[in-house]
Amino acid sequence: MSEIITLQVKESDTKNAGYSIVRVDHADMERLGCSNDDIVQLEGKRKALARVIAEQKNSEQGFVQIDNAVRENAGITAGDRVNICKAVYTHALKVTFMPHASTKRLLQTQPLQTKYLSGLLGKVLRKELQKSGEDIRKYQQLVVGIPAAKGDTVSIHLFGHLFNFQVINTTPEGNIVFTTSTEISIVGGAFLHKHHNTVNSYGMDSE
Repeated sequence: MSEIITLQVKESDTKNAGYSIVRVDHADMERLGCSNDDIVQLEGKRKALARVIAEQKNSEQGFVQIDNAVRENAGITAGDRVNICKAVYTHALKVTFMPHASTKRLLQTQPLQTKYLSGLLGKVLRKELQKSGEDIRKYQQLVVGIPAAKGDTVSIHLFGHLFNFQVINTTPEGNIVFTTSTEISIVGGAFLHKHHNTVNSYGMDSE
């Protein structure tokens, strides 16, 4: 069984936002029995998953840097103490996202760069893009390697914005990690078939 260690929570640098990364001191990494990019489970008020990386500069033993989305998933804040251990997980076959209200608003704004995802809603009806699936594959690559479980928030960096989605269903259930073969559906967005690279629209009521 993986060793469980208890560390004090620090806010993470903005460079980690949207990547589900936590950073620890090298000594704490050894105690966890982990290497860079291993998946760990954090237990605060709730359980959450993240990728762990040994901090290269200004590291401090006994502390863990955690970004806002992972802190929210675990129900913890800066200054809390959190239990961490190496996680058990499976590769996701299928995952369904529900955009947070803030993300829905971003998708409905006017600047061209923030309409990338909402533009997919129209593009999925064009057969030439269904054939290539290019836009959805680019989107899919943004979550490869990210760990999650049902109910978690996943934050994705795109065009200088953080797009937040809730994981509402996974196959299999439990702790999962996104891969290049994961079939991703977005409520109000599009669906990627891992074999045929075609996309289909999903309905979502506008707010």
